[in-house]
Amino acid sequence: MDHSKTFEFPNICNEHTVIADILEKDVDASYIISDHQWNYFKKRSFLKKIGGFGKYNVYSGKEANTCTLLASYKAHCSRILIEMSEGNPRRLTERECARLQGFPDSFIINRVSGYQAYKQFGNSVCVPVIKAIANQIKETFFTEDLR
Repeated sequence: MDHSKTFEFPNICNEHTVIADILEKDVDASYIISDHQWNYFKKRSFLKKIGGFGKYNVYSGKEANTCTLLASYKAHCSRILIEMSEGNPRRLTERECARLQGFPDSFIINRVSGYQAYKQFGNSVCVPVIKAIANQIKETFFTEDLR
């Protein structure tokens, strides 16, 4: 390891993706939030404006970013909701959460419950960012091949 070099964080390239790029085409109706839940989210958001807590974000799919995916997404999906052409918005599917964090579609998530999958992706770090940082560390400090 070469200790005379200084590490600089890499400039992560934005590939100009939008949320719609990670969304599945045919999503089961069970992902659409109920009228009761939707009314609750709207009420919580109003309370936030007057000093309370809670906020929901509804995305059309054209946006390049979302707010942070939380480990509690399954229970409190209100932070990231997807606009539907009609009716209430929906929550992200487990696969969409994986894509949001940069996991490839080949990553297997069906061996755990939906609740566990949401929790794991919410606790995860964004794979492309970690890969870029690891590559920068390798290029900066290691001159020999580590394979």
